[in-house]
Amino acid sequence: MLLRVEVSPEVRLELEGSDVVGFERSAMLAERDLRPAMWAELLEAYQEAVLDHVCGARRAPLERGRRAPFRCPACGSGRGFRRRGRRSRPRVLLTRLGRMELSLAQVGCRCGRRFAPLLQLLGVDEGSRVSPGLARRAAELATEIPFAKAAAQLLIETGHGVSTTTVRRIVARAGERCDLTVARGDLREVPAMLIDGTRVPAGPRHGRRARSARGVELNIACGVIGRDATGRRPTARIELLGASVAEPWQVLHDAIRAPASIGIVVTDGDNGIEGLLDRALPDVPRQHCTFHVQHNIRLRLWQDGVAFKDRDALADRLLAPILTAPTRGASLVALEGSITLAEDNGFGFAAQHLRNVGHHLSTWQSVRHSRRPWRMAGRSRPEHTTSLLERTMREVNRRVDPPGNRWLVPGVRSIVYLLLARRFDHPSWGALWQDAGTVKVRAGLRGSTE
Repeated sequence: MLLRVEVSPEVRLELEGSDVVGFERSAMLAERDLRPAMWAELLEAYQEAVLDHVCGARRAPLERGRRAPFRCPACGSGRGFRRRGRRSRPRVLLTRLGRMELSLAQVGCRCGRRFAPLLQLLGVDEGSRVSPGLARRAAELATEIPFAKAAAQLLIETGHGVSTTTVRRIVARAGERCDLTVARGDLREVPAMLIDGTRVPAGPRHGRRARSARGVELNIACGVIGRDATGRRPTARIELLGASVAEPWQVLHDAIRAPASIGIVVTDGDNGIEGLLDRALPDVPRQHCTFHVQHNIRLRLWQDGVAFKDRDALADRLLAPILTAPTRGASLVALEGSITLAEDNGFGFAAQHLRNVGHHLSTWQSVRHSRRPWRMAGRSRPEHTTSLLERTMREVNRRVDPPGNRWLVPGVRSIVYLLLARRFDHPSWGALWQDAGTVKVRAGLRGSTE
């Protein structure tokens, strides 16, 4: 069903004053009330056209009615509707165009339910007075700035903003529907998978129910597809595979198994990640992040009592031969030499750490000469750090970790899921609100000057 509706509202513009200083400010204030009224008139005209098509003209109703582009919210029927007048009060709808007041026509279904089809056609949630477009914009702002500032920004953009409580409610409801632990079916080949975790400040800080003063775990798995080197700086193409908040690593089991083929997996060596990979991807080569190992070896040298001024030089002496070796075989030989050097100098913690992770520091070199699907645009060797994922976690911490703030676990889960879904354009982000379609709106000006 393709309907075309045209309205020609009469707009009266008036200017009064001895000069035009401050014209822009005054015109913008007047336009805030004019714009939503014009678009509301167009929507009401479309509403009448739809009901004429589905139910027939007012004085000549169709016997059975045509199939409608909407459905009964009670029984799900798509035809057999009758006109049932209009609602006595105009319905306020907050949109990105401003505050609209709509005169809603009602229809009755054969099951006895009465409802206003225009709200359903606009994709407005039942009981909500916020349009899908405004809800998405509110969620976008809330993932970047605090809720109060997001509400203030919406007031600037639309002229009739929503309250801070409404922004928080939009985020909470959207976060409940945005599940990032579900496996994706649109990714076939992933050259490199990065898996890492951090903590976000949520939950009790002290007491029996407190897990950690640092907060709850945020676990993320993403796939690096390639790099775009056409701009001034290369841009990584990253797809989010899955994420979880305050849940064990095992909930991502299905999400990381979704791709048909994976070239290499890069982790920071966390025991939880290793247990997940043992179950989900036992045959995929694992690379220990070469950035994390430098930090970790300095920590082990501190445990061995090495002075701060000597740690950097000693860490470089232990790791440089391993990380700069031309082949994996040479890297393993250098690893044995570094372990022997650490033991001879009494650095037991450093030696044990090298034993634990050393064999995974040069995995990328063996993968490079294999037939595994590690190759990607703009990259001449397999990934061997989680730096791209670290940037994402810094963005998450920037939003959810202001000084002195402590979230509830459901709240931080909602905001983190929405932030990650928007940042990576995850399929679940597009499915949250019905604000995209094929409708085309045109506007023109036909007027005269007196």
